[in-house]
Amino acid sequence: CTRSVIVAFLDAQSPALAEHFLNRTAVRLAPSIPGARSDPKIHCEILFPESTEACVDGSYVGYSCSIVWNGAVFMHRKSFSRRDWTFRVLPPVNAAIFDDMRRYARSCVGDRFNHMGYALYGLTNGTVRISGAWAARFPPMSRRWFCTEVVIEVLKFGGFIPKDLSSVQHPETLYQLLESATAPMALQTRGLVI
Repeated sequence: CTRSVIVAFLDAQSPALAEHFLNRTAVRLAPSIPGARSDPKIHCEILFPESTEACVDGSYVGYSCSIVWNGAVFMHRKSFSRRDWTFRVLPPVNAAIFDDMRRYARSCVGDRFNHMGYALYGLTNGTVRISGAWAARFPPMSRRWFCTEVVIEVLKFGGFIPKDLSSVQHPETLYQLLESATAPMALQTRGLVI
């Protein structure tokens, strides 16, 4: 039995995003976009679908893991339906790898936001990249994350991304990295506040 993991992206014009200076900063820091697409991706989550089949109403249900500004890593059960999100479906993996990735994502739940890494990335236009691993060196602190950091680390854990790739990436960079190796899917989540 194989299962697919999905990476979900919000672009800068998504109605799910609040008008906030951090979102405007994320747009400014986005790498250039090849092709006809105009809005950069500025948030991402990793989704572990409960089933390989869509529900009757076209929804996908699963556990989504990520973090938002000033929050903690979450892993919530969500229902996603077609509309505002852009998803990339990763190649199927065996159930053991799927479960290991999900367990690793759950182990990050409760870890806090990587303010230092996010600020330095923004202040230096992406030239200084400080992983949230620094915080774990100072017990009782745990590792710090922003959305792409936690998603990339889970993808590394599953063998989808090389271990030597920096986890400190812009969501648009991750989208472009996955674009050539995954299948597209457009979805919208219900009840998400970002």
